[in-house]
Amino acid sequence: ARVRTSILLTLANKYKALQLGTGDFSEGALGWCTYGADNVSMYNINATLPKTLIRTSLLLEGVKCKKRYLETIANAPITPELLPPTNGGEFEQKTEDSIGSYELIDYLLYQKIVKKSSPYDSVRSAKKDLDFLLKLGSYDDGDYIDHYAKIFEKRYNTQGFKRLNCPYPNLTGLKFA
Repeated sequence: ARVRTSILLTLANKYKALQLGTGDFSEGALGWCTYGADNVSMYNINATLPKTLIRTSLLLEGVKCKKRYLETIANAPITPELLPPTNGGEFEQKTEDSIGSYELIDYLLYQKIVKKSSPYDSVRSAKKDLDFLLKLGSYDDGDYIDHYAKIFEKRYNTQGFKRLNCPYPNLTGLKFA
């Protein structure tokens, strides 16, 4: 990732262009990026957009404009690797298998940043507010929320150093306690 970023920055300078970053608010908050690489760009257009908003926007635009490729992109599993799918069409790595669903992550971010909720209160609210997702089968049970909320808190609290060198305006001034 660092080599790729270095090459892209060099080419952007050579052609008097900007290197656009692709990291979003959700990734930046959890440090789900390579330090000094994925989170470095000349202009990060998605820095304040949560992953769920980006996905929903792609889906809506795809339906509105009848562009199936946008729906395909939005429905594809999010993966940290630039690996193609296997011969069976499956992805070997899925980000949400490691850090939880982005619906839950973005919910917990909202609770932490906007509502200033404690981790305990955030989990309690998630179990109540995301109950409709449990009923739809999006999550197995409340244990899913407990498990991934712990991962969320750990990543949020240990990956703060990555937020300091990237343009996440709503995240950089937060205390990492």
